[in-house]
Amino acid sequence: MNLYYAVGGGLGHFSRAIAFIHTQSELSPEKTIVMVADRPQFDLWDNCLLDQYWQSLTIVKIPVECFSSQEKLTSWLQSWLNVIRPQAIHLDTFPAGIMGEWSGIEFKASYFYVGRYLHWPAYAHPITIDFEKIFRVEPWHIEQSKVLSSQSKVCEDLRLTYPKAKQQLPFPSIIRQWQKLGKAVWAIIHSEPQEEVEALLSLARDLAYQEGEEPLFVVCSSRPVEYETEVYPRPIFPASALFPNGDKIITACGFNLMEQALGFRYKHHCIPFPRRFDNQFLRYQRWKTRK
Repeated sequence: MNLYYAVGGGLGHFSRAIAFIHTQSELSPEKTIVMVADRPQFDLWDNCLLDQYWQSLTIVKIPVECFSSQEKLTSWLQSWLNVIRPQAIHLDTFPAGIMGEWSGIEFKASYFYVGRYLHWPAYAHPITIDFEKIFRVEPWHIEQSKVLSSQSKVCEDLRLTYPKAKQQLPFPSIIRQWQKLGKAVWAIIHSEPQEEVEALLSLARDLAYQEGEEPLFVVCSSRPVEYETEVYPRPIFPASALFPNGDKIITACGFNLMEQALGFRYKHHCIPFPRRFDNQFLRYQRWKTRK
């Protein structure tokens, strides 16, 4: 059994877990457990991965109270590992866990690291794991590269491929009905926080005004968004289900959405937000010159 440890601040870590399992032929949903924090947002989203291939994926949610301290989280993990005993463990983004919880774990397995950019000065937990292999999914912070180069002899640059979302009916047909009536449909995609969702909606309204459009805004978010004449909340996962039919895509600059929307650059608008452990501004600059 494989464990993909996707514990972080939002849905991005889980999205990357799905993409990694999809990309790596030796992994499959029936052989893999994805571990996340037990957050309400995981129950709010309509799942568009409807095919049977993904129905066998096991998701384990760590109780919220475990995150009150590193010691509690380490203790919970140690107990779980001793019972389930996965043979391979993949740590996403945080090579010692988000709170440094893996530094205190004593468990023999094959360890792997799947790393996006990590702002190392804000993290800097001691790394006690020797990784069998490291997968770098985008360019790293210089200190991240220095530290992790000593934790594994093998580092592979990996381009993730994301499974195609199977759009749930009747929503795509609703979009097409709106478009037949001459109404553009713009997808605003952002999990949280609330003020950033509102900032993206404000950007969309400004763009619409500049272009003389009166679109319908489909807001895909875990935060509450009120129905308005032109605002239609619709939390679905993965949000890329909206890409083919939407006339515009408006997002922040998180890793997954920037990767998933590469084929739709002609209608993708994005703005970066500050993050403690990420650098969306740097990713935005790379995106502007990326082919």
